[in-house]
Amino acid sequence: MDDIVNKALGKVARYKDPQNPKMDDWKWRPLKDVHAELEGLPEIPSHVEKFGAFMDETANRAVKQGLTPRDLIKAYAITRASIQRRQKSADSVRENGLMLPPSTAKMIRPEGAMGEWLHSPMGQRYLDAAERGQVDEEAVAHAQRVMSPFGLKTEASALPWAAQVLGPHYKQVGDMVARGLMGKSPTAEWQDFSKKNLHGIGVAKAGFIASLLGRGDMPTFDARQVKLQTGIQKTKEATPMTNKGGFGVIDRLAARQAAMNPKMDPGLEPYRQHLTHHAIWDKAENATTTHDDVMNAMRNAKDGGRIGYSTKGAVDLAAPATVSEPPLSEHPLYKALLDTVHGGVNTQFVKQAISNLPQTGFTRSGAGLMMRDPRLMTSPPVLSDIKITPKSGHLNTPFQQMTADYGSKNNLMPSKIADIEKMQREGAFLRPLMGDKTPADTVLMGHNNVALTDPVSQVGGGDYGRSEFARANEGTGWRSRQGASKGMQRRISEFGDEFPQYGIHTLMGHKSADSSNMLLHSIIRMVPNLPIKSEHIAAFDDEMRKKFPHSDAYPLPWPGIMNTNEVHDFFYRQPSKIKGKKGAFTVALKARPGSDVSKFVQNLDSVRWQSTGFPNVASARFANTVPELFAEPQLSSGYMLTHLDPTRDLRANDEFLSHDTYTHGLPTRGYAGRFKALVPAAQLFADSLGGAKTATEIQQTLMTKFPAVKVTQKIVDMVKQAEEDRKSKYGFASGGTVPKKTKNIERAMSLTSLYALDHDRDAG
Repeated sequence: MDDIVNKALGKVARYKDPQNPKMDDWKWRPLKDVHAELEGLPEIPSHVEKFGAFMDETANRAVKQGLTPRDLIKAYAITRASIQRRQKSADSVRENGLMLPPSTAKMIRPEGAMGEWLHSPMGQRYLDAAERGQVDEEAVAHAQRVMSPFGLKTEASALPWAAQVLGPHYKQVGDMVARGLMGKSPTAEWQDFSKKNLHGIGVAKAGFIASLLGRGDMPTFDARQVKLQTGIQKTKEATPMTNKGGFGVIDRLAARQAAMNPKMDPGLEPYRQHLTHHAIWDKAENATTTHDDVMNAMRNAKDGGRIGYSTKGAVDLAAPATVSEPPLSEHPLYKALLDTVHGGVNTQFVKQAISNLPQTGFTRSGAGLMMRDPRLMTSPPVLSDIKITPKSGHLNTPFQQMTADYGSKNNLMPSKIADIEKMQREGAFLRPLMGDKTPADTVLMGHNNVALTDPVSQVGGGDYGRSEFARANEGTGWRSRQGASKGMQRRISEFGDEFPQYGIHTLMGHKSADSSNMLLHSIIRMVPNLPIKSEHIAAFDDEMRKKFPHSDAYPLPWPGIMNTNEVHDFFYRQPSKIKGKKGAFTVALKARPGSDVSKFVQNLDSVRWQSTGFPNVASARFANTVPELFAEPQLSSGYMLTHLDPTRDLRANDEFLSHDTYTHGLPTRGYAGRFKALVPAAQLFADSLGGAKTATEIQQTLMTKFPAVKVTQKIVDMVKQAEEDRKSKYGFASGGTVPKKTKNIERAMSLTSLYALDHDRDAG
């Protein structure tokens, strides 16, 4: 080691800065003085080489499969967060709404806090929208709030800009990183790209964002380097000279670092400049900066990739089975889709759905949703009818402890905001579409920490109007049972086509999904994986046979709850009547008896059956609810609007339009968007309610009358006011502040075991 130090000292002593006309009036400290202050910097510390291993991993990923828009957006957000900011108390960040790991030190750097935020539910929402070129305003406002202890308002401009502009550059960036690893992309190429395309990231930080993306041929000229290399104590005093020198400043710093030439792992040589900078950064302040939080964000704040990623999502039905690409029929989504599309499935559709399904799923937790939506903090939903008593309290799982595991289908049209003023100009009318809160873009894999025997494909709900079913074969934007659908379409057709008619999703209560195929299968597919005693299974089956006795009404007898497929047929494929000899049934099916499924579900939601280990019904309801809609009151309207078509006939199920709960669909002309803030149906349809006052009465009136209300200025004002109220409440305009009560709740949560429930990166 002494030889290495002596050689370095000799080279450093002879070193002279390269000439640069733009920097002639800026005298830097002699390198030998800098080197001495760093005690010779003989080698790169192991914790810095660990960051080098991360860079190498990222660069090789760029070579083999390319980087993604998410990679670029994350690196930009982290870099912008770090500029002109200093570390702050971790508690101050917690108090502003960001859950941090219990292991977090007392102080946290801004780039580390941003890394943690990108993992959070709001951070994931931001990234999901940003990948599509959209801005999630609530997520941006949340970022402003949690990052406010660091000063400035960086996130207010940086995050929207990245979402709208940056993503499409991912291929160019990935190419530069890949060629950089092979020595085929000069530093000047990255510098030119940074200058032209990285808004708000100047000369000083171009190397930092590059390091996050796997490129290590540039140092960073930050506050510690400024002080060490130039003797200037305040960064802002060096800014004018940095601006004048441009990337010549970085080239000079790189030459100095090359002269110091600390010993390091030869396999990390392509990253020497950044790793030397990192080592200098720590040595200058006798610190140990692992960048674990930043590396964790870059590696893991993601959706897990796609099945068939290496082939851009292609699925070859003719290819032999391999470990990496099993035959289509063995894929878990295949059975889920077969169940959804009863009686047949279009192969091309299944291929497309599977190609979009991530290899790894995500977990959604009640604790994570509470952090995402302050309304759930103060009033978490009660999803079970079991009354809490000293004897039954343990059966009622708190909302924050509920979890559900999913795969994402990525099958929805992008959400957009409905233009209510345009509807007014059109002379449009609104009609209520009473619906449940079930999702349409996910495959449920399990809930309450128990896996299902087979996944359940979720098809909506309000989001049905944005799904592949709604846009296929002149699709349907809404589905219901035959009788209700006929009545609704008759009124739509009678109204005519002179003025547009828009159906508006209007929420029913939390238990409205009890009658759905999705909730039924979320329960019965869990039973075989639970340790329920055989005598309790037998007792339950006996009770079901009494509730649904074998008769003309139920030609198929209750098959026993352990027989999953037969239970499905019992509820959804009962023959309409007996034909010919006893026991011979017609193939015609009864209208699907949703009320019977509700009875089944609600019977299980009782102390008697929950205490014997049957599936947690409240957890199944949690797993089958769109996260955003938990806090929305019953009869809230505007989550989805669809343009109704009075000129076409009602659509019955076929392989493209199937919804295994609802048999008939209203023909539509396309998804029309959603309201940014939902409005009460009792106000929206006030003139059509007659004497209905309670939620149940109003809901029944809207379902039976199916009124049409004209979009007047009063309704426009109502929608706009709801939007303004929501902006004010959640801080859209300025990032907002956290009420003291909410701060205390969120801080308490961040310091308890709830962290463990949600910090595995809730993607909800």
